[in-house]
Order: sequence, then C-alpha cells, then structure tokens
Amino acid sequence: MWQDVLSFDNAFLEEQGLYNSKTKQLDERRMKNIVRGAVKGNAPG
Repeated sequence: MWQDVLSFDNAFLEEQGLYNSKTKQLDERRMKNIVRGAVKGNAPG
C-alpha cells in the first residue's frame, strides 16, 4: 500500500494564513480540507 507525503515550509504556511509562528499554531482544520481537496483534484482556492 502506498501513502502520499506532503511537506510544507512554515514561512509559506504563515503567508497563507495557515500557521502562526508566534503561537506555533497550525490551522489544522483548513489544512485537512486543503489536502483533501488536492487529493481529490479540486483544491479549494
């Protein structure tokens, strides 16, 4: 069985409003939705 691995740069995530470097908080809900959309081929904008 194969699994995809996705990696993101923290600075990029912060620019997109998905990560806060001061609190070290990641918007996990939005990230999951974005990744699910990408896997399905219809990533949200």
